[in-house]
Amino acid sequence: HVQRVASLHGYQVIFANSDERADRERQIIDALNAQRVDGIILAPVARENAERLAQSGPPLALVNRHFSGVRAPHVIVDDLLGARLGFDHLWALGHRNIAIIRGDVERSTTKDRIRGLREAHRVRVVAFDETRLINAGYSGDHGTTGLAELMVSKQRPTAVFALSNWALLSGIRGLQRS
Repeated sequence: HVQRVASLHGYQVIFANSDERADRERQIIDALNAQRVDGIILAPVARENAERLAQSGPPLALVNRHFSGVRAPHVIVDDLLGARLGFDHLWALGHRNIAIIRGDVERSTTKDRIRGLREAHRVRVVAFDETRLINAGYSGDHGTTGLAELMVSKQRPTAVFALSNWALLSGIRGLQRS
């Protein structure tokens, strides 16, 4: 949609992927600035990159994530509500032992999704079990190992709730190992 609308107004869209790496994000931003682009739509990885761009770069819009205090328009989904609805769905299916795989806790998406899960637990008057929360991070094998260990425990989960694409992929690798 972005590309279609930009084209209608005579603009070309350049896509770049940082692979969730702040250093790569900074390199991409520097390259785009060197090309004197007319604007940047950024799914930010690092606060400092978003802040620097908001202060001295071309027009900026953030998508998917935001950082409080970074002065830029942003478009995000309601991650808190999404997590609540996802948990409600699993609960309605009868799952009571749900493993949760999360990504980087510094990301607004992860924070909001965990808040949504805590809220869903509170509404059901069920304790949020921190031992069911597995850290996938954005690199390494944390989620893979954590879920594999949980799957062979006495409290094996009946469902897995992944809070990001990376967490989902990490969880699938963990399930394949168990």
